[in-house]
Amino acid sequence: RLLPVTGVQTCALPISLRRLAQAVAQRPPTSVQPLGLALRHAELQLLADAIDGLLDRVRRQLAHERTLMHDTAHELRTPLAVVAAQAHALVHAPDPEAREAALQGLQRGVQRSSHLVEQLLSLARLESPAAVPVAEPVDLVQACQRHLIDLDPLAQARGIELSLCAPPQAMATLPPAALHSVLDNLLRNALQHCPPGAQVELRLATGPDGHRLEVLDDGPGLPPDERERAFERFFRGAGAGPGSGLGLTIVREAARQLGGTATLSAGEGGRGLRAVVEWPG
Repeated sequence: RLLPVTGVQTCALPISLRRLAQAVAQRPPTSVQPLGLALRHAELQLLADAIDGLLDRVRRQLAHERTLMHDTAHELRTPLAVVAAQAHALVHAPDPEAREAALQGLQRGVQRSSHLVEQLLSLARLESPAAVPVAEPVDLVQACQRHLIDLDPLAQARGIELSLCAPPQAMATLPPAALHSVLDNLLRNALQHCPPGAQVELRLATGPDGHRLEVLDDGPGLPPDERERAFERFFRGAGAGPGSGLGLTIVREAARQLGGTATLSAGEGGRGLRAVVEWPG
């Protein structure tokens, strides 16, 4: 027969444990400040420190999300204002020429807004703690070729030459979406910032230590002090053209999902830009 547990009382708990329990129980649900307890028992102090560590990570994550929301609202304000202005101009256009100009401006504003939203969704998927990427066998060479074929019309329209340097075949087991994000954003970034007549080369190398993707161009490049900041959300350098400022951020998060890193350096001969993504095999 089970006996009722009547002998366990709060006052029988050690003072340090009671302090810890009260500190946790009395906290407002919105508070992420550390407990800041100094307890006599080493085991309980370890637990209190672990709770403080968790609260610190939550606090930094919340600050990160607030910054993202603020930056996103700021970035969306401009294209949405353009859409509103061009829609007004379209309605009140005095002649067909003005109407056509307003229509084209409206389309550009919608495209820019749509691209920004797509980039934000891609970044959110990559950064989500709940995202568990599914790894599949992928031929890296075929993936590189497909991206170059898909982007060739854009390259031709801008007068830029695309090329590939890769082995005949290179198999790897990885999340295909992460590889797609790396290739698409690196190549589009190069095509967007290179002038007509430039060259963009995609290089793939594999070996016992892993895989390496490089995108080299002979465009204007980036100053050394801007290369690391280029991976920050919405960062645009002094000579940056149009864009969401999220492409390289997505590349770094996708590289992290592959278990690797993304870096920028000067191109060959100090000209242009070299973007490198490396991950273990």
